[in-house]
Amino acid sequence: DRYGVADIADGLRRSLGASAVEIAIPGTGERGFAGSQAGQTHTVPLGTAAESPVDLVVTVDGPEAWEVIAPGIEQTTGLVAAAVQLAVVNEEVRATRARTLEVRREERRLLHRELHDSLAPSLAGIAFGLSAADTLLAAGDPRWPQALRELRAETAACTEDVRRLARALLPTALDQGDLDAALAELAATVPTGIRVETT
Repeated sequence: DRYGVADIADGLRRSLGASAVEIAIPGTGERGFAGSQAGQTHTVPLGTAAESPVDLVVTVDGPEAWEVIAPGIEQTTGLVAAAVQLAVVNEEVRATRARTLEVRREERRLLHRELHDSLAPSLAGIAFGLSAADTLLAAGDPRWPQALRELRAETAACTEDVRRLARALLPTALDQGDLDAALAELAATVPTGIRVETT
């Protein structure tokens, strides 16, 4: 299990002896809470994490409890802020990995679909065509040159399908580090009748 903001809140609550601790990062949706909200709350700014402010909200039984806890909080704010920053970065890395895995799965599905539905039948047709052309040639049938021309056309079309699939999986421009050109290249592969704009 990954160590997140909620774990930090729980560890801080136990170490301080507070009723509850909440760590909130506005604008990111990250929030960690541990304990019971019954009592008096105090908000302590911790700085920033992931370019967003971080608030530490501590709930205690009353003013006396806060006076006991406050010095400990002041001594640990830097450490807590660093731990929160690390937890947020770890979550971002986890989310990025999850998105990368999904993209790879989609690429494999695309490759499988193209191989099964397009390239495999085309190659099978070329094989049958070669067999037919060989039969025509052996029989001295004058139609064999036309059969070869048709096979050349089918082979060229199959080759273009392979190139198209390669561009779809990894656009040439993207391989060269040009994202704008890569997006334009992908947009050009969209079927006729669908308008695509890249910005």
